[in-house]
Amino acid sequence: AMVRPIPGVAQQLPIHPYVLGCWLGDGHSADGRIGCADQEIFRKIERLGYRLSGSHCPGRAPYELRTVYDMMPALRAMGVLGEKHVPAEYLAASVYQRMELLRGLMDTDGHCSQRGTATFCNKNERLARQVWELASGLALRPRIRRYLQESGAYWQVSMQAHVD
Repeated sequence: AMVRPIPGVAQQLPIHPYVLGCWLGDGHSADGRIGCADQEIFRKIERLGYRLSGSHCPGRAPYELRTVYDMMPALRAMGVLGEKHVPAEYLAASVYQRMELLRGLMDTDGHCSQRGTATFCNKNERLARQVWELASGLALRPRIRRYLQESGAYWQVSMQAHVD
């Protein structure tokens, strides 16, 4: 029998879950800037109705560091500035909202293998455990592992992507 996602409840969220996922993955913990080399991520954030600054580091293309305007008050209110984590209301949200959050996290700090194994990597243990919780609730049967490198420990959450 196919395991079904935990339904959750659609929430009025202060930041679109995809945008929060991108910020949790590649955002600056002290402010509303997101840095990445994938223009499609910035285009999607704009399609969701957010205004973005130009790049704060021209000359480093394709990498760009851009401010998502008007996001700081919500980040501050949720208590995630300087302490990146997934706020409780996001973990309890609808399947669609949680999947959008996971997409943002994966688009920034994840990758997918040829065999369809999606992997999220981060040094933040709390965030990695919440990504595991998120993926579990979405019936993606994740595994979490800790790795040690010279630069310190990091966490890897891997899951098999559904065809749908």
